[in-house]
Amino acid sequence: MKEKSMPKTYQIHKSTWRNIPIEVRFCEIWSNAVSKNYGENFSHLEVRQADKIKLPITETGYISHFVFAARVYQEGTPLEYVHKWLDHDAQSSEWKRHEKESKQLNLF
Repeated sequence: MKEKSMPKTYQIHKSTWRNIPIEVRFCEIWSNAVSKNYGENFSHLEVRQADKIKLPITETGYISHFVFAARVYQEGTPLEYVHKWLDHDAQSSEWKRHEKESKQLNLF
């Protein structure tokens, strides 16, 4: 008999990264079946930017990401995980170019 799935429960965190407001949604146990199979919580993480401003991890201001909860908690909280992910990807030459071009546009 198939197990009845429970409604997903999300933690919602609002923050600002480099003057960009973001919302982080985290569901620690997204799939009971996968969690049971791997012996650890399989989670779902969403990052949203309400105005669809580009971020280093998404062109559209939204990303859906599946990850084991233990990996998230290695960084502290879901919010800390996302900030570290953003900081890491902001080191790319593509993001640095985007920031430079954005600042130049603001001068005019």
